[in-house]
Amino acid sequence: MIYHYKLALAQVEARLAELRNQELKYCEKIRGLEFKTDSSTECIKNLKKELELIKKEKEGLPKCADDTVTDYSRPSPAIESTFDDAQNRNPFEASSSTISPKSFVKFVKANDNPTKSKTNKVETSKKPPVKYAE
Repeated sequence: MIYHYKLALAQVEARLAELRNQELKYCEKIRGLEFKTDSSTECIKNLKKELELIKKEKEGLPKCADDTVTDYSRPSPAIESTFDDAQNRNPFEASSSTISPKSFVKFVKANDNPTKSKTNKVETSKKPPVKYAE
């Protein structure tokens, strides 16, 4: 009878040790998850602060109705031209107001270039090697 009690006690102690190991593993997992949530919370707080700062900076900028970039430092040039001015203008004369088109650029591959003709070359005969008398 005592043998049965000792056997049952050994089984209970083994089970208790196994549960303690599992408890330690679960506690470690819980600590890791708590750290992740804390770090995520801190990250979210930092991002919210940055967002608020950017919003404050944006409020200080001048607003445009159509979202175009506007340079307020210099006035826009006044265009005073009439139909007669356009007719009297010399089209061949370069003016500061006309915009010249970009020049045409043609890209050529290396093997498209003409090579030098070989017909003009004159063949030269080689001199025989000099033999010295011994």
